[in-house]
Amino acid sequence: MDDGSGRSPVYKVVAFAFAGLIVVAAAVLLMVLAPALRRTTPTERLLAALQAQFPGSKPEISGSDTTGHLTIALSVPFDPTMQAKEAYEAFDRVAKVAEAQKLEGTRTLEVTLVGTSLEGNPASVSRTLDYQPAKAQSP
Repeated sequence: MDDGSGRSPVYKVVAFAFAGLIVVAAAVLLMVLAPALRRTTPTERLLAALQAQFPGSKPEISGSDTTGHLTIALSVPFDPTMQAKEAYEAFDRVAKVAEAQKLEGTRTLEVTLVGTSLEGNPASVSRTLDYQPAKAQSP
């Protein structure tokens, strides 16, 4: 059973087993990374952008492109009813993030900031914004 190369058949079995392990590892890695690679819907991209812009905010998006109205809720680390400057800045940042996503068919965004009051009770502020997608730069 010697092929003249001086190597035993065990070498071939080990080589095939190692190649099989590499294929299995690649398949598992692809299955783990596939959900992150396929963020294709506009609301999924918006959700990912909000999570990046507002870490720990647990953004939630409801509504659809067919209604033209999206509702966005964010947890904030301050009382949005008492800290108007911070709330305004958060509304402005949400609007800029949404505009950059170019959400087709969306006309309005309702943004709700949810925080905790000094007494420890939930406090929230909502604002409805007219949606204007960012214009593409012409050459």
